[in-house]
Amino acid sequence: MHARSGFKARRLHQIGFLDSNDPGAFGFIDPQDLIRAIHLIPAFEARTTSDLLPPSIARREDEGNEDYQRYYVNMYVTSTFGC
Repeated sequence: MHARSGFKARRLHQIGFLDSNDPGAFGFIDPQDLIRAIHLIPAFEARTTSDLLPPSIARREDEGNEDYQRYYVNMYVTSTFGC
């Protein structure tokens, strides 16, 4: 997936799932590279798919085991905690 994004492009960064059959899809993640919290916005225009991940036990049946193909990474999130 390649999409123009970032401050110069004036567009939010986008991420998406890898095909679950890809050998690196569920490999080891170095704890130093782990993002603890992030705000993702579904890219509604990209539609949904059930081709990338296997069925989920955490999803309601009426959702059809589909995920959005891409998500926008929100660059600025405000919080009322600790204010």
